[in-house]
Amino acid sequence: MVNLRNGAWARAGIIAIVGLALVFAANPGAIRAGSGGGGSSLCPATVGKDTALRSDCIGSIQVTASGVTLDCAGHAVNQTSFDAGVGDGITLGAGIHDVVVKNCVVNGFYRDFYLTSAHSNTLAGNTANGPSYSNSFYGFVLEASASNTLASNTANAAPFGVSYDFVLDGSASNTLRGNTANGGPLYTSSSHGFILSGSEANTLSRNTASGTSTGFALGGSQSNTLSVNTATRNDIGIVLGGSSSNTLAYNDVESGIVGYVLEGSASNTLTSNFAAYNTGDGFSFVGSTWNNVVGNTAQQNGGVGFRDTTTGTGTSNTGSYYWGNYCVGNPTPSVPTGLC
Repeated sequence: MVNLRNGAWARAGIIAIVGLALVFAANPGAIRAGSGGGGSSLCPATVGKDTALRSDCIGSIQVTASGVTLDCAGHAVNQTSFDAGVGDGITLGAGIHDVVVKNCVVNGFYRDFYLTSAHSNTLAGNTANGPSYSNSFYGFVLEASASNTLASNTANAAPFGVSYDFVLDGSASNTLRGNTANGGPLYTSSSHGFILSGSEANTLSRNTASGTSTGFALGGSQSNTLSVNTATRNDIGIVLGGSSSNTLAYNDVESGIVGYVLEGSASNTLTSNFAAYNTGDGFSFVGSTWNNVVGNTAQQNGGVGFRDTTTGTGTSNTGSYYWGNYCVGNPTPSVPTGLC
């Protein structure tokens, strides 16, 4: 975890954070067939037609046909205790489209839900739970996948190791709406809520990240829209690293360490966002130019309301345009002065 409490994030940590999921480790293995316990049956290895689960089951499921529905009806898809933290739970592979996966509780895989080169699918009302013991865990992963919808899903980080709850890697035009990313225990795990790497034109709205190292992180990502999202009790609420032309509007970051961070990011628009009760800065800009920062509020943060260390030709020589921002109850309203 980046040591934000000692201020080390400002230069060294942000790009590393947003690059974190961005190099996927190879899948450490597939399920070993035939093992199980707890009275659960084996899951169907493949789904090629409309399928509804009638009980909890053990093993991976791969959707092999387009236009079908997998309804788990609240039942669990479990990895075996022998293979905790390896394999993929539910997979939609190359060319699969117009599939609905709903009401599934997936437990204990390396990647619980994995879409690769899949498009126009819907994942709704599902839950991804990290394994009890694992070095790394991915809840929902979209890799080179476009025009998918993730709605009202929940990812719960593993209690140990590093967890990435929702990841978009090289994926475009997806919609994430009403999802929840929950972090793991503070001293035994490092978790990240919503991660976009090399991804563009995605829409994230009304999602919640709590108790993570980074709530929402964009790395090398363009033209995405984040609106009406909530981040609470995170080290960093929302961070952009090397990302441009994104829109952040009406987001709420509270009770963490740092609210919003932009590093090496240009031509983004931040409007009507709220940062409050964070122990550090409300809004922080490092090496970021030509951003429009309009009508945002920094309230009762422990550091600076708005901090911009970039030099340029914008408001107060920061290289960005600031207008109509509000600072309430911060020890220092802005650095330089005049940003709020």
